Amino acid sequence: MARTVPAHCASCPTARLCLARTLDDAQLDLLAETVGTADVYDAGAYIYRLGDATDRLHVVRSGAIKTIALTPSGEEHVTGFHFAGEIFGLMGFTTGAHDDSALALDKTSVCRVRVSDLPQLWSIGCDNAFLMLIGEREKVLTRQRLLLCQTRAEARLAAFFLQTGELQERRGGNSSELYLPMRLTDLANYLGMTLESLSRTLSRMTKAGLLTRQGTAFVVHRPDDLLAVAGDWATSS
Repeated sequence: MARTVPAHCASCPTARLCLARTLDDAQLDLLAETVGTADVYDAGAYIYRLGDATDRLHVVRSGAIKTIALTPSGEEHVTGFHFAGEIFGLMGFTTGAHDDSALALDKTSVCRVRVSDLPQLWSIGCDNAFLMLIGEREKVLTRQRLLLCQTRAEARLAAFFLQTGELQERRGGNSSELYLPMRLTDLANYLGMTLESLSRTLSRMTKAGLLTRQGTAFVVHRPDDLLAVAGDWATSS
């Protein structure tokens, strides 16, 4: 079970990334009243499961989320990783039930907004921010599709690290210290690689001094060399 904490949009470090990004102090107070609370999950906890009813928008406040879907043969496939400020779980609005499942990768907090409250959010000025969130998510999905067209494991992984760094930097983070708390099995699944191929590729990159793994972070030491490995795939949009 998740525990809840007050939304406190005015003091939230993620406010400039989510629906609150264009609001003034008075509007932030109204947003906090509408959101009410954020749900806090431990690593491995489900935010929602396949088939659960869809009646709310989800935005990562802190931590990280992975989404998984089932293939026709019943195998799980990691369809995305979502970090602070990102919206997720929108596919379910086509049918009224979630087509995937979402789990916390680390201790994670999530803000939820009821669909019935959307008119209230538009009235306080969240409409443009919502469209920006959708647009940002579409850009990530497009880059993911292009990334997975790359057949060379080294280029695919290098581009993933560089694109993640670019995304973190746009959100005020460090482009060289990448917060990636997922298991290697999850990362391999997401990138369409075997665990063995991913491990070998990471080992080669580490031995070459391109990056190291430190807990939940990958530290990029030579971004220019990593860019040479990735080629044009690192900046495809």
